[in-house]
Amino acid sequence: MNDLRQYFHKCFNKNKNNDILIYPKHIAFIMDGNGRWAKSQNKERTYGHSNGVNNLFDIFNKCFVNGSTYLTFYVFSEQNWKRPDEEIKNIFNIIYKKLKIYYLAHEAMKYRIVVQGKLDKIPKKLKKLLLKLMEETKEYEKTIILCIDYSGRNEILNTCQNLMNYNLEPTIENFSKNLYVPGIPDPDLIIRTSGEKRVSDFLLWQLSYSELYFTDVYWPDFNINELDKAILDYSSRQRRYGGIL
Repeated sequence: MNDLRQYFHKCFNKNKNNDILIYPKHIAFIMDGNGRWAKSQNKERTYGHSNGVNNLFDIFNKCFVNGSTYLTFYVFSEQNWKRPDEEIKNIFNIIYKKLKIYYLAHEAMKYRIVVQGKLDKIPKKLKKLLLKLMEETKEYEKTIILCIDYSGRNEILNTCQNLMNYNLEPTIENFSKNLYVPGIPDPDLIIRTSGEKRVSDFLLWQLSYSELYFTDVYWPDFNINELDKAILDYSSRQRRYGGIL
């Protein structure tokens, strides 16, 4: 099935330069650079966060139309609680407003919403909306995973605790089944914007064989043309998983 899928995209999925683009099943995004983008325009950091959500629906559509099934976004890390209270409040308000728009349209768009992380510290109205979205979209296939109050290290610690609590053998299969969101395939491609070349506590268990793509473009400027560049780079790679092709 995977070979047929790649053959289909090699035949039909090309960009404006006629380059072959193979969209992977699961793409994860580290959306970095909102604050620096705002600063480069002599604006407050919140201006960057507000503009950082503008291209999301275009990215959803582009990826899902071209064969991806799972998209993961690093929305708010556990370390982000160190930021000023006003900035945190603004970030959660922006997330809430964008999700509210999606909630009104989800029956037409049919994207499943999943949260990977913790919900106990986020604003009550956002938590309520997320729980409602997760319940009402759970049957949809195309999946958007939102990493909120997320730490890859703490996910691993939490999973280890689950294995001990349930007296489970520490196998790779059991470990994967006890992650925050079991049943999600590991990301094929992780894209990080803003020029930083690190993973910042993101999906530490899941990224063992992910392809990594780093771009200097700040997240608010990461549009579908920039996405095509990332996918073109990914399409040129050979994934051997330790074997020989």
